[in-house]
Amino acid sequence: MGGVTGYIGSKVADGLGVTAVVDTHVKQAESWISNQLQQTTGMGEQKSDMLASAGTFGLMFGVGAMVGSTKDKLLEKAGQVAEKVKFYFTYTKYKPKTGQTYSGRGSGVGDPNNPYDVQRALERRDARHHKNAEGYGRAKLDKVSTNPDSIRGREQIQMDSFGGAQSTGGTSGNSINGIRKNHPKKDIFMQAGSTLE
Repeated sequence: MGGVTGYIGSKVADGLGVTAVVDTHVKQAESWISNQLQQTTGMGEQKSDMLASAGTFGLMFGVGAMVGSTKDKLLEKAGQVAEKVKFYFTYTKYKPKTGQTYSGRGSGVGDPNNPYDVQRALERRDARHHKNAEGYGRAKLDKVSTNPDSIRGREQIQMDSFGGAQSTGGTSGNSINGIRKNHPKKDIFMQAGSTLE
């Protein structure tokens, strides 16, 4: 993946003397986009690399037009592009009337280390939550990770800790398990989830 990086290096970054720094940010962004395309759609590496490069080019081209050619602003925007990743989180919702706790998971796009980005994703997930009408309170953040397997496992661990799914005779606020008993990746999810405890 060198198309976008090469273009920026020759047309923009060379003139500003910041080629190496911009290249690093762009490569990080392209790599992440390509990996996401491969994981979520099963797309081949060559096609995902091409689309990632084109997508990053579009972002950087728009940024360049927006901020002009000042060195500090270009570096700031390049860094922001690289930092925007998909992250996953677990949360709980409590029902005072019955004492039940519901465990759930969600996702967002932004900086997983930025509390504002995470809170915004949590609030978006909670705004139209199906448990709100049942008397459950606001969602409370539990854990955040860029590894979806960790969050799948963590959700189930939380669910079990609050009494288990009702479908298995449990007393938590969850009707069914987050991971079915015979799921082929259950052990992988649970092991990954245990690292977040």
